[in-house]
Amino acid sequence: MKNRISRNVVLLSLLVAVAAISVMAQVRPRVTAQIPFGFSVANQTMPAGEYVIQAQAGANQMVLIRSRDSKAAVFALTQGKQGKRDAEKTKLVFRRYGSQYYLAQIWTKGETEGTEFPTSRSERQTMKSLSDGRLAKADTEPELITVVVD
Repeated sequence: MKNRISRNVVLLSLLVAVAAISVMAQVRPRVTAQIPFGFSVANQTMPAGEYVIQAQAGANQMVLIRSRDSKAAVFALTQGKQGKRDAEKTKLVFRRYGSQYYLAQIWTKGETEGTEFPTSRSERQTMKSLSDGRLAKADTEPELITVVVD
């Protein structure tokens, strides 16, 4: 009797877990963007070009960024970023230090919540080299660069 109850509890728990995963597994629309400069994300350097960016099913905080020709690809962990109002356009936001670009955020038209990429190890190294005075003083604060997606 105890084994039967335990088995039923385990099966019920499994059903609840599968239902929760299927709700979370709604795939967000893909974003395709032409990025005119090389950039870094998740400690990987990506060349300029056309990219497809998509949240992965069942992994709300995992994003796949791959070049249209599939020669460059990276999975990156993200976190949600709450905006003050719905985004007017779909856009990618980069932090630029001198000639180095780092993907920082993705905003989708009509949504209040965006996606933010944590500061990578390579970006922290760039910031450290700036604070050590190895780069020009004008490049010490990142400039935010926005690429609007059609």
